[in-house]
Amino acid sequence: MKVVSGRFISKKELRNKIFRDVLLVIIFLAIITLIYFQIRSPIPVKFLFRSLFQDVKNSVVEEYSKIYYPTYYFSIQMTPLFDIASDNLDDYKVLITNFFPRHNFIEKATMKFGYSFLSIVKDKGGYNVLAYIDKNKSIKDFKDALIPYEQLSIDSFYIKNRKPYIHLLYIANESIGFEYISEFNIDFSNLDVGRTKDIYAYLLAGNSTVTFPIEDIEDSAESISNSIVYTEIANMLTKEFLATKEDVVKVQYNNKSYWGYRGTFSVANNTNGIGIIIPETEVVKKLELPAIFIIALILILIIFIIIFITMHYLRIIEELKTNHMNIKKIIEDGESTIVEFKSTLRYDHSTEKINKALEEVIMKSIAAFANTEGGRLFIGIGNYGDITGLEYDYSTLKHPNRDFFELHLRTVVETYYGNAFSSQCIRIDFVEEDGKDICIVYIRKSIEPIYTKITNKQGAKEEKFFIRVGNSSRELSNTSEVIDYIKKHFKKL
Repeated sequence: MKVVSGRFISKKELRNKIFRDVLLVIIFLAIITLIYFQIRSPIPVKFLFRSLFQDVKNSVVEEYSKIYYPTYYFSIQMTPLFDIASDNLDDYKVLITNFFPRHNFIEKATMKFGYSFLSIVKDKGGYNVLAYIDKNKSIKDFKDALIPYEQLSIDSFYIKNRKPYIHLLYIANESIGFEYISEFNIDFSNLDVGRTKDIYAYLLAGNSTVTFPIEDIEDSAESISNSIVYTEIANMLTKEFLATKEDVVKVQYNNKSYWGYRGTFSVANNTNGIGIIIPETEVVKKLELPAIFIIALILILIIFIIIFITMHYLRIIEELKTNHMNIKKIIEDGESTIVEFKSTLRYDHSTEKINKALEEVIMKSIAAFANTEGGRLFIGIGNYGDITGLEYDYSTLKHPNRDFFELHLRTVVETYYGNAFSSQCIRIDFVEEDGKDICIVYIRKSIEPIYTKITNKQGAKEEKFFIRVGNSSRELSNTSEVIDYIKKHFKKL
């Protein structure tokens, strides 16, 4: 509803609304700024790299399973044979040499049973089997082994000749044990890292840590140096993970920030640590395009909101100026569905004294506006547009001024319609025109029907229902007509 259509707002309220909306825009900008800085928090790191971490984990599990299951079942199958070991170790060579060529990823294996050793070493021509019997019976048994019996466990990871290796142990019982050394060739070629560079995966077993570049890099001195650096970073991250119990942490290394994303991988009952290392510069780079796009959309939205609010309030201010300053224009436009003139509140010019019936007429107009679409009632302007002012009404009050006029008018409204209606639907303001005061009563559209008690010819009070029709207030006297109007016009009864 426009101001000229009875907007329920004063200049003070307008200032408060502008201040509120500006404050909301500032809060909105603060939230956007907070979101921007949160880009470097663990949340986006975990969100953006969750899929990559899972792919790395799957590749590691696939490689580890390829090594784990053959060596595990070979150890189980060989244990009963070693339980009845003979001094002739050549009896086992056939069995062993049949197994290893089919699993050529194993570089070396050692089997200890009783006081005997079998060592299988891979060379260019295949596998060499070396047998050894300790005649002095000085070989230590496995009574003090730190790993569970009958479980294949990772002892360590390490780098040799620029290649990663895994060291596995299987302790069958206190006198039989197996040891395997195998290359750990993880295939990361199917991983999609996009533009992201320098991401490393790392594995933990015991006190050992080994790192792998996820993207393809050349085998150079720089790559070796990077591997050493990332191993140190992985160790730093491991300490930070233990201290914070978080899945994503950040560490500083040589004045650079690195994010770590950790988890575990399991094969059978064997669980080990795994993680990825991402330089913070790569995190920002990955967020760069979507962040710029989102920020651009937000800025466009903010600009649109500011333009909308500015135009909205400029229009309100202009209408307020028209409303409060150009009374002559309002008089020229005349009475309408949303504007009515009354020369006085209760002073009767014909009798030159107070006439309570005139207050009843004012209340009837207020109820008609409230039951329709709201409007403005100008007291101090005659029906023909002559400015009469409020001096005669002032003369009927204890103190002839605006404050006591408003107090009396509001008291009458509260007597007829209650305090809630007066506070929620009525706003009273004053302007001066040609040296005379004019009272403007702003009436807001009511959310419920308003009935007015009118004195009939017998002097009794009757409830009437008034609405605004054209430039006058009309009574709906037919009950069915009132009910039908209320159903259509009001949201709640």
